Amino acid sequence: MAFFSQLSKPFSSSLHAKDDTTREAAVLATHALATKCSDPEAVKELIRSLFAVLAGSEGKLTVNSHKCSLLQAIGLISKCAVTGNAMQNLCAVVFEASIKVRKLEGPLYFNLIYREIASNCRF
Repeated sequence: MAFFSQLSKPFSSSLHAKDDTTREAAVLATHALATKCSDPEAVKELIRSLFAVLAGSEGKLTVNSHKCSLLQAIGLISKCAVTGNAMQNLCAVVFEASIKVRKLEGPLYFNLIYREIASNCRF
């Protein structure tokens, strides 16, 4: 799934775009891409890239709706075609990344992370 990693950068950028419609489309596109992927390494790479954006890899995110779009996409990635032990490993990746973001943003933001991810996912 080489295309998967090629799409992660434009998807992550679109997930924190200024335009609401662009962000909503990027959430849906991320979900659609994830449902077609059964490669746990590709899914892990996507999860890490989205959490990196939350942590400021593309500049500090100051608008909550931008953060929420990224978190919704992360939650929807859980609908991927990965199963079994590989899915458990992805859960660990999400948990570890969440803790790192919590350290950067604080406990109130962690509650937002939990709510957004939990509302959409099976991690």
